[in-house]
Amino acid sequence: MAIEFAGWLYNNTGAAISGATVELFPRNTTTTSSESTTTSSTGYFSMTESTEGRYDVRITSGSSVRFIKYDTSMQFQEMEAHEVHFRGPNNAYTTDLVGSDVAANRVLTIPLITGSDTLATLGLAATFSAIMTHSADIIMQDGVDLALGTGSDGLFRLSAANTTGTAEDIVIALSNNSQHLHVTDVGAVATDWALANTAHPNVYIHSNSTPVNDYLRLGDHDGTTAYIDVVGGTTLALEIAGNTELTVTASGLNVPANSDILFTGSTGTNDINLTDSLADALSIVRGSTDMVVFDSNTPRITFTPATTFTGAITGPSGTWDSGGMDIAASDSYAVAGTDILSDSSGTMTLSNVDALDATTEATIEAAIDTLANLTAASALVTVSALSSGSIASGFGSIVATTIDATTDFTIGATVITDGVLTDAGGFQMAAVLDMNNNAINNIGAAGHDFGASGLILADAGAYLGWQDTTNAGVQGAGEVGGSVSVADGETFTFTMGGDGCVFQLIQRTGGLSNAGVGGLFFATYENATIIELADPTGKYVVGGQDDSPPGTDAGDNWAVFKDAGSNVVSVKNYRNATVGMSVVVLGSVASATAPA
Repeated sequence: MAIEFAGWLYNNTGAAISGATVELFPRNTTTTSSESTTTSSTGYFSMTESTEGRYDVRITSGSSVRFIKYDTSMQFQEMEAHEVHFRGPNNAYTTDLVGSDVAANRVLTIPLITGSDTLATLGLAATFSAIMTHSADIIMQDGVDLALGTGSDGLFRLSAANTTGTAEDIVIALSNNSQHLHVTDVGAVATDWALANTAHPNVYIHSNSTPVNDYLRLGDHDGTTAYIDVVGGTTLALEIAGNTELTVTASGLNVPANSDILFTGSTGTNDINLTDSLADALSIVRGSTDMVVFDSNTPRITFTPATTFTGAITGPSGTWDSGGMDIAASDSYAVAGTDILSDSSGTMTLSNVDALDATTEATIEAAIDTLANLTAASALVTVSALSSGSIASGFGSIVATTIDATTDFTIGATVITDGVLTDAGGFQMAAVLDMNNNAINNIGAAGHDFGASGLILADAGAYLGWQDTTNAGVQGAGEVGGSVSVADGETFTFTMGGDGCVFQLIQRTGGLSNAGVGGLFFATYENATIIELADPTGKYVVGGQDDSPPGTDAGDNWAVFKDAGSNVVSVKNYRNATVGMSVVVLGSVASATAPA
């Protein structure tokens, strides 16, 4: 900036001196002036120097020469100035001290200083190297930072940047490097915390006992997870009004007595979500003993001690409540995977019961005795002595039952009295059934039967079997001396109507007087082997299908055979002659084939 020089020149009477020469010389030189002028009629002069620096002024009026030196030092009791210019040591620029337009006189007191110092200024950066004590508030305006650190590494600001809220926010800005904020006592303020830098802000609240090792860390929010870490400790306790209501340890979450976990809210679902595929995903224990175990692998819930349920238990198989167990439709009650009670569209079936106790048996028997409509049964097996009562029409078969000389009972219109069978037509059986010499003997008068496909009773020499007059291979029952002619090498078959039967083969060469070679056999569906029950003459070979079976009369036998899984019984003639054959079947015959 330009330097202004101005003044007045007067004589000793106070009259203005005009025309005097005024010159400007660089400091402590008199050779060449940089500026010059003369005083006016009022004695006033002024010069402007564009080059910054230090200058001397020389005034010449006639023989009188006067210097105003830059190096002049002066002392004043009081000085008033409109502007004061302070030139720096580099002589290049000045600092101007300019008074303000005050409304009244003011006093600016220079504070007591105990050493050389620098005067701080407003609006410009300043560095304070000593403690400053303030007895009044320090006010920082909105958006102005209180900066900490040589590089302003930490900031404290009242920020108005939050446009959503209606007030300013107090912001603590941490160092971009460490991202740490420590809370500790004064004695530990300069501690080396030995903590690595973190990517996100963390607050460390230190213990006064061992502040380096024991502290609570809060924060480190990475956008997904935030942390509360009790470093150096064992327990995080949540207190309300000084009372601990919740603690977290390495062992888990602890809720003290009389504290509950409550799920609140009028909408939504509260879930306890367990890890999948764990056999012990969650346990309720008493001491070290499991009481309730949640298995997320099976899944299932296991109750170890005796458990009382006061409400209904409802599952896919029904409901269990104070009224009993209600099995769902088309479901079942099972023991060890075996159905005991099973429902099918409303029909309940009791099955797989191995035994009845005496009370249950007596109850069932008493209930059966009260049934007026119990008039038929498909089969009664292993029955004790039948001492009284009647067996009505349609009763079915009596298996493995002995009728002795003292037995009395009624079959329809037919009566057995003391072992004698009679009916309204005078039919009677002279004695009980007797198997003698491979024949059914001692049978009373022939010609009486019970239905076209029922039990046939006939004279000695006839058959006891199932009648089917269309079967050429098995003679119709009741035909005295009936037989079928079988040529040498021919085979005839009959098909069992059930899963097995007992049958008798009797070779006949003519009438009853020529009855002779007989054998008794037992066959089942599953087995290929036919069991030979009796063969007094040794003329039957079971399974033999050639004309040379073993025996005393090789090549002169009957072959009896079948396949496994078949109901067809085959009989082949290896007698080397055409002979008659009678078949008595004790069991059901579905069909038969003629010899071929």
